[in-house]
Amino acid sequence: KSYEPDVVVSVHPLQTSVPILSCAKISHETGRHLPMFTVVTDLGSAHSTWFANGVEKMFVGSKQIYDLAKERGKVADDKLVLLGLPIR
Repeated sequence: KSYEPDVVVSVHPLQTSVPILSCAKISHETGRHLPMFTVVTDLGSAHSTWFANGVEKMFVGSKQIYDLAKERGKVADDKLVLLGLPIR
């Protein structure tokens, strides 16, 4: 809370569930919405834990992962963004 983030971004499938709960708690306590995004860093196949419910946007790097998110994760179209991987 002391950081006052604008958004929380997960880049690991096992680091999504707890931050989702934390964002909800912080939003409730502060009255300020704190969104949770996921960047799926797998390109060819992905574990189902990537597709956790509760994220507001999910950025994926390939059409194959986009399709897996819809099929396995039942992720809605309005939450999925096919963008490629952010590389710096």
